[in-house]
Amino acid sequence: MKKSVLLSALLLCFLSTFAKTNPEIKSNTTTCVDPWVEIYTQANYGGTVTTVTGANNTINLPIPNTPGYKTISVKVQPGYVAYINTCNEFNDEVMVYGNRASLTLYAVCALTIKAEVATFMRVQFQGFKTNVHNNDCRKIFGSVRLKMFENRPGGGTTICNVVTQNDVDLSMINRLEAVVFNRFSASDSSLPSCVSPYVFDQSYTQPYQEAIVNRERTAGVTVTFVTGLSAVAQHRTGFASTSNLKTAHKMNDFATYYPSIQLSPTTPMVRMTNSLPNIPGFTGADRNKIMNFTPYTNPPQNGGDSGHSVTILMTLF
Repeated sequence: MKKSVLLSALLLCFLSTFAKTNPEIKSNTTTCVDPWVEIYTQANYGGTVTTVTGANNTINLPIPNTPGYKTISVKVQPGYVAYINTCNEFNDEVMVYGNRASLTLYAVCALTIKAEVATFMRVQFQGFKTNVHNNDCRKIFGSVRLKMFENRPGGGTTICNVVTQNDVDLSMINRLEAVVFNRFSASDSSLPSCVSPYVFDQSYTQPYQEAIVNRERTAGVTVTFVTGLSAVAQHRTGFASTSNLKTAHKMNDFATYYPSIQLSPTTPMVRMTNSLPNIPGFTGADRNKIMNFTPYTNPPQNGGDSGHSVTILMTLF
């Protein structure tokens, strides 16, 4: 029994030390200590504070147990994520990384709090692939939004936090979704912050190796998400892309011009991390992946337009 406990402690120490997969984000989990989480009964770290230590705890806060939303605040030991479950009928779970000055939960009576080592996944948007007949086909516009999630072992999902976008620190903000592409119209002359041209023909090959070396300089929006180490180890992570895209298109110079063709679907498209194909030359279940979302299509139009199929190009590191 003692040997098993000792091995578990050593394993946690090892994971805490080597889980820093993102060098841009600092962590102080190089010592083997029990993680702590501080729960405040009011926003902005006011009211009564309760400190819990260890990986799993259930606490009753000194808050009147009445229906409705309650706003609390939370601090989590650096290098860890905390999962907070409320006692409502849906057993909602919220992930907290760093300090959260305002966290609104429903039906706060008892909180189940788990803490574990944080790890990071970095996603890079690289543009679109489609059939390019002429430059009108390159006029893709609209928005692409991205979320990362964990599937819980007992069912349900937990949304992961966005911690950086193009190296801007967002860890203190409750950002659960990243906008990786946004262009207002086909006539909008302001290009998004990605490679130009950002719409490529179907024959285009993504520069995976180049993106790994110079991902900020040669490609588009880069977003870092934080997640728990066990979710990655157990292959429970995934991504959901919600896109509202349109395209302008002509089959040839004499065909009818369609300046705003809606692409479908507009509902989320989901990819589980361990099911993604590896970047050539890499192995492993959850990193260095090709994460493309496709197909986004439009119905055939009059005037000879046979319709488009668009692929959103992303890579996962």
